[in-house]
Amino acid sequence: MIARPTDLHAEPRSKMLVELDRYISFHFGMAASAFPASLIGALIEELPSVEALRDPAWRPKIMRRLSIN
Repeated sequence: MIARPTDLHAEPRSKMLVELDRYISFHFGMAASAFPASLIGALIEELPSVEALRDPAWRPKIMRRLSIN
């Protein structure tokens, strides 16, 4: 595992998980727990902040990540 520098302005991972779970539930009608933990973890790493979930441009990106090809 690669160590990443600590970002003092980064959202706590647990807060990101809670907000992402709410987002997925609201927009897609599913719980984040319905998806593999590795997929949700990668999505959390990709999101720049909790505020990104308020940006409509992220919805198709999140949907693509969660959908099965």
